Amino acid sequence: MIKSDPDAMNAMFSSIASHYDRANAIVSLQLYRWWNRIFIRHLLCQHSVNVYLDLCAGTGECAFTYLKKCSGKKIAVLLDCCKDMLALAQEKSKRHRLSQHDITYLVGDAQKIPLGSDCVDAVTVAYGIRNIQQPHLCIKEVYRVLKPGGVFGILELTRPSNGCLRWCHSVYLQRIVPFLGHWITSKKDAYQYLCDSVRCFISPQEIEKLLLEVGFRNTGIVPLSGGIATMISGKKP
Repeated sequence: MIKSDPDAMNAMFSSIASHYDRANAIVSLQLYRWWNRIFIRHLLCQHSVNVYLDLCAGTGECAFTYLKKCSGKKIAVLLDCCKDMLALAQEKSKRHRLSQHDITYLVGDAQKIPLGSDCVDAVTVAYGIRNIQQPHLCIKEVYRVLKPGGVFGILELTRPSNGCLRWCHSVYLQRIVPFLGHWITSKKDAYQYLCDSVRCFISPQEIEKLLLEVGFRNTGIVPLSGGIATMISGKKP
């Protein structure tokens, strides 16, 4: 499986980087932008955040959704293993006129976050936790870098619990998504991986359990669009 090989994972994302945003919009039927807005409003807009970390940041779509809403200056760190994705994020930030914020782009591993302890107010990871080899290590690292009272939010593609919707979702993933991915990017394997990773990844309840085991409190699960995507969050005491 691609996920077991970080180099192959990095190469895969590099190969689709230039088409990534367009492909996400088409494959998700534009839903992912709506999910991002709800996620940011639910997690970040209700808390005082000065220093913000976005893991598996990709082209910055989730981070910039938040930063565009902020009138005051924020310190933001966007971390991703794929330098080509971060290069696109850097270019995108100029178009979004985010120069009032102090944004750092880090190529790195979410399982070994290159930041000090107790230094971040909020951490997000959108559509990326399932691509991390050992999610529990990432969650431990997030707990370490968060300040006491800091919040952690995960937004991930998941499997609906409703039987009919789950069947339709499965057919869409297996039949339609690889076709669309190949049409948009000429990289069918990358979008076949997307389908396989959603189908095989642990449930939101298991992710919440990992958060609790590490020490997070006030955890919660909020399904979106019938469970096609799900928000999981927690707070460091």
